[in-house]
Amino acid sequence: MGIPETLRLLGLAEKPYQGWLWVHSAEPVTLFVAAESEKGETLAEAELAVAGGAWKQLPFALAPRASDPAGQLAVKLKEAGEFQLGRVRLHAADWGWPETPAAADLPPMVVVTRHQLSAPPAVGQDLWAAVPAAPGCSIRIVDPARPDLPARTIFRDPEGSIYDANLSFDARTIFFSYRGPGEAPTTPDWFAHDFMGVYHRRCTERHGGLEGSTDWEGRYAWINLTRPQFSAALTAHLSADAGSRGLGTGPEGSGPVLFADTADPDYQTMLRAIEKGSQLALERPEADMAGFAP
Repeated sequence: MGIPETLRLLGLAEKPYQGWLWVHSAEPVTLFVAAESEKGETLAEAELAVAGGAWKQLPFALAPRASDPAGQLAVKLKEAGEFQLGRVRLHAADWGWPETPAAADLPPMVVVTRHQLSAPPAVGQDLWAAVPAAPGCSIRIVDPARPDLPARTIFRDPEGSIYDANLSFDARTIFFSYRGPGEAPTTPDWFAHDFMGVYHRRCTERHGGLEGSTDWEGRYAWINLTRPQFSAALTAHLSADAGSRGLGTGPEGSGPVLFADTADPDYQTMLRAIEKGSQLALERPEADMAGFAP
């Protein structure tokens, strides 16, 4: 993209905005993000340096010097260059929130604070593959009906990070996932030894090597813990004669299949591993599963 990319907005106010770009460039370039009037007059501008290489998420801030109900956002170069724009996000700063919400009838609220998490490195990976921008987290209880009372901190760790949180149906228990300083993701034995043992021997040449669960490039979607026999890791390269997809191990599904039938010892090893994972998941049901106990 070597020409300006203009995005029509629902109007610009003479107030601050925050935004992010997801952008890629093979070589280092300097981008300019501008809030413009309908006629193309620059009302605010931010300069962003894009290093060449991987996709980057870059924050920016704009404070238009005038309002325009037909305003627009422009992303452009001022010198020769190329870039790919994957996504743009723009929203109002603090002024976008009501100053005096009707809070008298609201119940106490759970407020989780943490730094922004990166996107997981591939589609299909869970939140644990994300990385916080910085350590530090807390959980506080805020009572909107009592603005005279300070927030009550019930958990705080300046070195760890909370990934997500949920409240029980009776609003008496807070569940949250947390990772402490230096704590690395753990990989269950059924996956690391049995499943990956077969993968390393028979699948690496076609799909690439793996370095633990968080580098699995979205292949968690290959495992079905609800119905292990329907896991794509098993059905994709099982022969059509066995009633499955019958994809070959070569480019675009060509070549011989991996498993001629379900009696293949490696097929059985993978299946038993996934069945073990399913059994363990049911033994410790999560909050949205039957049989959950806090």
